[in-house]
Amino acid sequence: MTTTRSPKKRVAPVLLGAVLSAMLAGCGGAPEGPPPPPPLQNQEEIVAHLPPGVTLDTPIVPNELFGEKTKTVGEALASLHARVQGKQLVDGGMGQPIRIQKPGEKPSKRAKRSPMTITIAE
Repeated sequence: MTTTRSPKKRVAPVLLGAVLSAMLAGCGGAPEGPPPPPPLQNQEEIVAHLPPGVTLDTPIVPNELFGEKTKTVGEALASLHARVQGKQLVDGGMGQPIRIQKPGEKPSKRAKRSPMTITIAE
């Protein structure tokens, strides 16, 4: 006497295998870190408020606040969603002033309280 499986019992393992294969194939794994920041809005206005000798391509000292892959002033400003308010650069979230510090420059007492300091690399 032969035993046969009911059609429901044969379909379940096949269906489970198909679903797992589709999930693994379609999912490339977890993304590496947060998505890149959006491009700077009003870039020309922001560039006009950069200190003399500083461009968006100027290299910076790495800082966790801006993301580990951030290497330039422009990338740091983009990660902060920088904008111009009044006559200064501010971050787009909290509206705190952004200070760009050149190498060897000592921060003022007011700047020491501000976490939004971008330090230029030497």
